[in-house]
Amino acid sequence: MIVVWRITERCNLACPFCAYDRTLTRGRRTMDATAARGIVARLAEYQETTGDPVLLSWLGGEPLLWPEFEALSREAVARGLRLSVTTNGTLLTRPAIRTLLGTLFAEVTVSVDGLAPTHDRLRGWPGGYAVLAQSVRALADEKVRNGQGPKLRVNTVLMHRTWKEFSALCEDVAGWGVEEITFNQLGGNDRPEFHPAHRLTPEDVEGFVAALPGVRERARARGLRVVGGD
Repeated sequence: MIVVWRITERCNLACPFCAYDRTLTRGRRTMDATAARGIVARLAEYQETTGDPVLLSWLGGEPLLWPEFEALSREAVARGLRLSVTTNGTLLTRPAIRTLLGTLFAEVTVSVDGLAPTHDRLRGWPGGYAVLAQSVRALADEKVRNGQGPKLRVNTVLMHRTWKEFSALCEDVAGWGVEEITFNQLGGNDRPEFHPAHRLTPEDVEGFVAALPGVRERARARGLRVVGGD
């Protein structure tokens, strides 16, 4: 069983397609630590009773900003649960964070929305792509040195003006030591004002699907798996 759990609505980036953009004036709920411990305990009990392995996947906002992130991650692992996290990568510059993820986590997914100019603009993070490249490489290097560590994955949101960068993005992140890349199209629920001008058109989808087999093959040659069917 995979449990995807939004533990905080706080975020430190300004993505115009996301409901948790730091520039938005809105409430920012964060999971209560006591309640979270209770849910972790219930999930552990479920796993023990049923024999169904549980993968607990932290989501945000930016989950690494949750004050209880380390303590609850350690408690979940101590109770036998496997962990995953989807992060914008801003805190991967911290060695202690990389050590925590490398020690406790089964999967780490980093959100990357295109090549450097595109990603930095969409995330409101000048220089962010270069920071991610360095941080993810460091995480991959530590995995090699330790002989163990999380599966490293990138997820990207495909938009009208970004989908043509997907092939080059695969080439880049393969060089970071990323093992898998996943993709999904821009949705309209979070920021309906952004969606019409940036959504994939039918022609975009046709172009992407036509290019995907070649992209997948080139990525495979670099050791990167493109996840998802045609």
